[in-house]
Amino acid sequence: MYREMAGLGLHAPPGTRCAYQNSDPLLCAEIVTRVAAEAGLAERADVPWRLMFEPLGMHSVLLGSDAAGHFLLCGVCLATATDWAKFGQLVLDDGVWQGRRLLPEGWLDYVLTPAEADDEQVYGGGFFWRGHAVYAGRVPERTALAAGMYGQCVFVLPDQDLVVVRLGQGENEALLATVVGEVARAVA
Repeated sequence: MYREMAGLGLHAPPGTRCAYQNSDPLLCAEIVTRVAAEAGLAERADVPWRLMFEPLGMHSVLLGSDAAGHFLLCGVCLATATDWAKFGQLVLDDGVWQGRRLLPEGWLDYVLTPAEADDEQVYGGGFFWRGHAVYAGRVPERTALAAGMYGQCVFVLPDQDLVVVRLGQGENEALLATVVGEVARAVA
């Protein structure tokens, strides 16, 4: 799968066009895996666990891979609500977990800032954000959203110091956005 995605080539020069596609997280995962393995941070097959899941205590994660062992971060990453909440807390705390920096400083602002080339202003740093039409006006201005398959989501709401995880079937995004917005107002 990785070879097929890598062979697609660029649709436009970097920084000139933004259109989410599932090949993006797959290619990014492979880059991180290769760099970390070459730097001796972990064996290739252990990179996500050593660099992210183990430090966060995310013990339930099931991460899919293709036949060649390339991680699939586009719909094949399963975990409990508690473990997804840990991931959301890492983002909320700007990439710091229990005093240890796991992601670059400024990570929260990075995911809250739409990609420069995104004409719709809804996607940045691997996250959707409140500008997405269904969420605008329903959730707080500064909301980052990791959206998974079948309506599974991790919302990060920094101004409310809140992480909301939604697991299960159903893709009624308008209802979900309304509920998350009500929760955010209740804790404000």
